[in-house]
Amino acid sequence: MVEAKDVRVGEWVLFNREPYKVKRRETVTAGTHMHSKIKFIMAGLFSPGEKSAVYSHHDRLELAELEFKSGQVISLVGNKCQIMDSRSYEIVDAEISPESEIREGMNVLFVYYNGKNIITGESR
Repeated sequence: MVEAKDVRVGEWVLFNREPYKVKRRETVTAGTHMHSKIKFIMAGLFSPGEKSAVYSHHDRLELAELEFKSGQVISLVGNKCQIMDSRSYEIVDAEISPESEIREGMNVLFVYYNGKNIITGESR
């Protein structure tokens, strides 16, 4: 947990139990005798578009613990695939959506979050 005043642009925070990356940070004042607040403009890892949230400087936020990796898809079985990590050569399992265009041999970017590996896109 970290206070809102200590969160910086580029950090990942949990918002509605999902990881969001802080894109912009603004100081907002509501009136002449009000305390200032911090407004975060964030982009979700799993949600499209941007969201904004306003916090008091001393509100406590939880940082998201994400580990970004790249690898190659080794095999596909139903809605799961096996990926070989490019750095450690470890084989990990990941879930894929039925409409995804993942195929064997493809290089992908994935993130380890909340005990699961989730494919976020194709590696270039």
